[in-house]
Amino acid sequence: MKLKKSMILKIVRACSELAESRCAELKKRSLLWVNEHFSATSNAKSANSEQALITQIGLWGFASCIAFFAVTRNLDACSSFFASNKTKVGGGYLAANYDWQVKGGIVFSEPRGLKKTGFLPKKDFGQGSTKTKSWTSRYSSIVMTQWGVGFPVQGMNEVGLSGVVLNGPAQYQSSDDSRSSVTELQWLQMQLDLFESIDEVSNHINDSKIVKLSGDLHYMFCDASGECMIVEFISGFPKITRKKANNRFAITNSALDFSLKSLEAFEDSFPDSLAHLPSTYRSIDRFIRASIWSDGDYLSPLPVFAKLINLSGVGMTQWHTVFDSAKREIFLMPFGSETYQKFLNSDFLQHCSQNARAMRRIDSSIEADWQTYDHDWSTRLLARASKNVPGYTTENLALLSTYVESETCSSDSRSAVANQVRPFAYVTQQ
Repeated sequence: MKLKKSMILKIVRACSELAESRCAELKKRSLLWVNEHFSATSNAKSANSEQALITQIGLWGFASCIAFFAVTRNLDACSSFFASNKTKVGGGYLAANYDWQVKGGIVFSEPRGLKKTGFLPKKDFGQGSTKTKSWTSRYSSIVMTQWGVGFPVQGMNEVGLSGVVLNGPAQYQSSDDSRSSVTELQWLQMQLDLFESIDEVSNHINDSKIVKLSGDLHYMFCDASGECMIVEFISGFPKITRKKANNRFAITNSALDFSLKSLEAFEDSFPDSLAHLPSTYRSIDRFIRASIWSDGDYLSPLPVFAKLINLSGVGMTQWHTVFDSAKREIFLMPFGSETYQKFLNSDFLQHCSQNARAMRRIDSSIEADWQTYDHDWSTRLLARASKNVPGYTTENLALLSTYVESETCSSDSRSAVANQVRPFAYVTQQ
C-alpha cells in the first residue's frame, strides 16, 4: 500500500512541478485527494477496491493535468499595455508579449499596393460566410507571426498605426450577416493595410465581418498621436474602449469589464497595491500588474521590456515587442534573450512594384538582415504552430499554404518612391 501511494504521489507531484506556480491549486487539491482517500480506505482489505481506488486517483490526476495544460495553452496567452511617458511625443509605447507553446516566428516587411482577398475557411464554425473581403494595401507594414503571410499577431504600418491580438472571449458576427469577410488574424492585417489612426479604424469597423478560422481574439491598437483602443467582439458586435488621458490601459485574456472589476476589487483590498502585486501567470493577475505598471513614466523601451519579461510565461512567451508609434520604430526581443533589434522607419518597404516581401526569422535571436521570402519555411512554421488547433484542418492548411499566391501587385504605383533601406542596427541591452 505504501509503495503504491508513493507512486501516486510522484505522479501528482510531477504534474505539479511541470506547471510550477500556475498549478499550485491543482497540487493542493491533488494531495488532499490522495491523503483523504488513503485515510478513508486504510483498512480496506479488498485488492479489487484498492486497485479501483488507485486507478481512480491516477486517472483523476492525469486528467487534471491534461485539462489544466489544455486550458493554459489555449486561453492564457499574450499580454499588452500602454507604457506611458508623460513628456514623450505620442505619450508612450504599445507593449505586448506574444505567447504560444511553439517556438519560432517570422517578421515580415509587407509592401504597399498589394491586392488581397479574405481567406474563406472550409470550416468556419457555422458562420456560413460565402463572400470574402477584397482590398488593396495603402500602407506598408512590419508584422510578426507564426501563422503565415497575411495572418499577423502583431504589427505596425508606415504611418504609425500599431496593433496586437490576444486570446480572449469573443463572439463574432452571426451567419445571417451578409457583409464580406476576413478571418480573425487577417482582420488585424487589413487595419494596418488601410488605416492611419484609431479614428479611422473605429469609423470603418463595420465595413466587413470576421469569420472565425480558429481563435477567439480581442485587439489593442495605438496610433502616432498616442490614442489607443481595445476592440472586443461581444454578442456579434464590436465593442470599442478608448484610452482616456493619463489613464491606465491594458488587456490580457479575460473580458475587459471583468478585468477592470477585478482590478478595482484588488485595489480596494490592498490600498498599497504596489506592495501586494499578484505574481502568477493567470490572466487577471497579469492584467492587474500590467494596468498598474501602465501608469508610469517610461523614458525608453528598456524598462518596458523589464515589465514584459515579468508578465511572461516560461514555455509560453516567444517574444516581447515595444512599438513606438510616434517615431515609427519597433523594438523586438526573443524570450530569454538579452538583446533586442530595432526596426527603423527605413525598414518599411515601398510599393510592391519596387519591393518584394521580405522576412526575418525569430528564434533565440533575430536575423540581422532582411531575407527573400521563404515560403517553405513559413509553411513549416505554420504547421507546427497550428498542430491540434481547431480549424486548422488538413484541408485548410493546404489552402493556407497557397493563399499567398492569391495576392497581386496593383498597377497603380503613383505613391511609390525609391527604396532607401539602410543597414539594420543591432542594439544590445545595457
